[in-house]
Amino acid sequence: MSLTYFAMDRAAGELDFFDTEQAAFDYAAETLKEYRRDARADGEWSLDVEDVTVGVVPVGVTQQAARDDDRLLCVTHRAKAIGNKKMGYDYRMCLKASAELTDEVQK
Repeated sequence: MSLTYFAMDRAAGELDFFDTEQAAFDYAAETLKEYRRDARADGEWSLDVEDVTVGVVPVGVTQQAARDDDRLLCVTHRAKAIGNKKMGYDYRMCLKASAELTDEVQK
């Protein structure tokens, strides 16, 4: 049995499923590009960008069940800010544990 991967932009209500992890990351990269274009036009990043995630659909969870309750999904990567005020900020996909650890360190 092969794994199914997903990419989600919760704020936009988008959840798509993929046969490969790379395809899910490619989709997330395109989503981040859209947020990046908006940030350039607006002069600031939308906080919604941090709702972009990638992960695995657990065995036994149907796509419909995942659409009905995205908490059933196993998030492995989340969009996270990188950079600083002087150089500017951007977002990239980071391992979820890494993103959560960064949040804890910044508190």
